[in-house]
Order: sequence, then C-alpha cells, then structure tokens
Amino acid sequence: MKSNAARILIANALSTFIAFSALAGPTPITAGLRLDTLADAHVIFGEEEPNFIDIDFENAFQVETLNPMTVAAMAASVDGDASVVTSGWAHASWKNPSAGRVEFRGLGWTTKKVTANGRAAINSNATLPYWIYTVVPDVDTVFTISWDVKANGTDTSGLNGFEFSLDQAPQQSMELNTSGTASVVLSAGTSYLLGITTKSDTDPTFLGTPLGTRSAHMNGIFKWKMKPL
Repeated sequence: MKSNAARILIANALSTFIAFSALAGPTPITAGLRLDTLADAHVIFGEEEPNFIDIDFENAFQVETLNPMTVAAMAASVDGDASVVTSGWAHASWKNPSAGRVEFRGLGWTTKKVTANGRAAINSNATLPYWIYTVVPDVDTVFTISWDVKANGTDTSGLNGFEFSLDQAPQQSMELNTSGTASVVLSAGTSYLLGITTKSDTDPTFLGTPLGTRSAHMNGIFKWKMKPL
C-alpha cells in the first residue's frame, strides 16, 4: 500500500509528464516564402529586336524559427504604347508550430495594347513552392489545409490557381473560384516539406494570340493545422 507521500510524488511526476508532452509538439526546421514575376510587352521570334523582359522577385527564409514573413514583387515591361505589369504580395504567419495561415493577394497581371504576343508569368521557373514549411511531427499527425481562391479580371486565362504539395509531390489542386479542405497523414519522426505553389503563365510557348488589353488577378487564403491522430 502506497503512502500519501508516494501518491503525491507519483501525481507530481504524472503532471510533469503530461505538461511536457503537451508542450512537445512538432519541430520546425525551415520556413520560406517567395514570389517571382515576369513581364514582357514584346515577344517576337526570328527577328533582330530584343525581348523587353523584366523580372522581379523577393524571398524570405528562416531556420528553426517561425516569425511572420511578407514578400512582394512587381515586373513591368514597356514597348511604345504596349505595357505588361505582373505583380503580387504574400504573407505567412504561424500561431504555433502546429497551425498557421498563408495569404497571396493580387497575383496576376495587367496588359495594355500588347500586339506582339507579349508574356506575363508568375513562378515561371519554379524549383520550390512559394510557401514552404519543413517540419518533423513528434507523433503520427493529420495535416489539414483549407483554401479559398478567388479570381477577377477581364480575362483570367493563364491563371492556374494553387497547389498543395508534400515533399514537392502534388497532393491537392486548388482551382480558381473554389474553396475546400484536404488532409494528409504525417508519420512521427519524419521530416516533411509542406508547400503551396502556383505557376501561372499567359502563354508558356510564346506563340499564342497577342495579349492586347486585359487584366487578371487572384487571391488565395490558406489556413492549416496539424493534429495528433
């Protein structure tokens, strides 16, 4: 039969263990956010004239910390009366290692009087997703992401929405003007690279109809969380 002192010691030890377990949670490794934009008001092959390409980008990256990150990019190309402006803004924040929010605002382009094909692109040479979070779950975990993607403009062709990826493998498409939720199971003690990306392009072959005058932009709001199984 245990004494009262023994019971107290066991109770204290159990309380300490429960508190420690509750504080453990997943371990953040790296986090990143980036945007890159391309604008070209004059794309013609087979001629001596150069292309009027402008590219702009911004990256943010951190190791073992989860500070808020904001990036923005704007590329502008002008050729006489023709112009292309491609731009966007993004912000990522974490409530804790198990939950956060990512926003993309105004990703897209505005073109005016582009008669020589032209091109506007976002993430034209993607090697990593726009938002990344490398994390090691402490226990078997369900990662859930919800999205709300909206597009607007006179011609939204070329905008391709977003995609959630796991270790750079596609997991869930998030199309324009949709909202929804997707989940994936993560194993304890394994490092995962979670990502949100978009790759939009008015004409990746550069051989389509001239852009003319148009506008197309999209917003993507993403909320995610990790919950033990």
